[in-house]
Amino acid sequence: MKAKILRSSPFILLAIALFWGSLSAQEFRLDADIPFSFTVENANLPAGKYLIRQLGPNELSISSEKGDVFVYFITEFMDRPTPVKDSELVFNLYGDKHFLSEIWQVGEASGLYLIKSRTEHKLLKNEPRKTEKVKAVKK
Repeated sequence: MKAKILRSSPFILLAIALFWGSLSAQEFRLDADIPFSFTVENANLPAGKYLIRQLGPNELSISSEKGDVFVYFITEFMDRPTPVKDSELVFNLYGDKHFLSEIWQVGEASGLYLIKSRTEHKLLKNEPRKTEKVKAVKK
């Protein structure tokens, strides 16, 4: 029995390596120049250049190009009927307040959305929601 386990070990290691490789292939990085201040989770971020990086299946981070801003956040998956033509970030807009809402990668019909914060829910009750899109570049 011990010999069977030892003989199958290379196959198990290969399977794990292939599985791990497929997970990393799904990760992404997007660069975006966001021309307005906005909110992610409960963090208010200034306008500027940002990097969005996938840390896990539903875990992302956004950091400024300068490295002085870093926010970790959780997302959920969503689908649309056809793939998007450009990578983009979608912001919900209430008056002059922007909230990061969706993240889409070029050529994908599946995207990620952020759960609305309490602040956004309060604004949603009192103001009509508009959306604004910012193009992003896949890295």
